[in-house]
Amino acid sequence: MLSTEDVHCIWQENGSATTLGRVTAWNGTGAATGINGEGRFVQQSDLSSITYGVYSRDNDGAFTAVSGESGTLVIATNILDTVDATNEVWTQDTVGYNFRHDLPATSFADADTFYLVEYVFTFTGGEIARKRYRGPARGVESA
Repeated sequence: MLSTEDVHCIWQENGSATTLGRVTAWNGTGAATGINGEGRFVQQSDLSSITYGVYSRDNDGAFTAVSGESGTLVIATNILDTVDATNEVWTQDTVGYNFRHDLPATSFADADTFYLVEYVFTFTGGEIARKRYRGPARGVESA
């Protein structure tokens, strides 16, 4: 359904972050991405909800929800019906992105902690797909 590869990243301790991505599906109603296997860009009207959660990995490898760092996103704010292919903030390729979410600094409070941010996309037809961003938080001197 959704192009669901994990995105590996490095967070900054006590730093806000923006997740960007291409949300695509075989039955998306946007334009085809032109990349084999990605399908079409998902449009706002394709989705009924987007939820997210931030999790930190414990010493035993289990993930624990970061208190206060979850919720429901506003589809019209976080899904772009017009793909942004400028390299102003997206430099991965020239195809562009159609998903953006800003996370507060409180999401990544501890240095040397591995964080997972998971998004759950629920489509108007009932299908559910996930997109995950994961990686360590690097410490900063002034934190």
